[in-house]
Amino acid sequence: MIGEYYCNYLLMTGYVCGRTCRQPEGCFEYWKAKLRISCKVCDKLTSSEPGLCRKHSGTYYVTQYFNRLRDKANADDLIWMKIDELLLELSADKTEEAGEQG
Repeated sequence: MIGEYYCNYLLMTGYVCGRTCRQPEGCFEYWKAKLRISCKVCDKLTSSEPGLCRKHSGTYYVTQYFNRLRDKANADDLIWMKIDELLLELSADKTEEAGEQG
């Protein structure tokens, strides 16, 4: 049973580990390692979310940051619009109550 599988983990050097192991996921050293894919721009190995290496991922994270800021600003604008609507409703109710009493 020992040595039934070979570790297919791709090392930074570009070679495959190739150790014999008991698990199909890989040897004792690499079975928990993140899956690495090549960068979409330069083919350098990376495990980052956008699939880009450190050199090329800057624009992705800047775009994500600006999107978060824009979403927060839109949410804040919606909150202020709701507050204004509620204030208008309250003022309309008060004027109706004042008209009924007078």
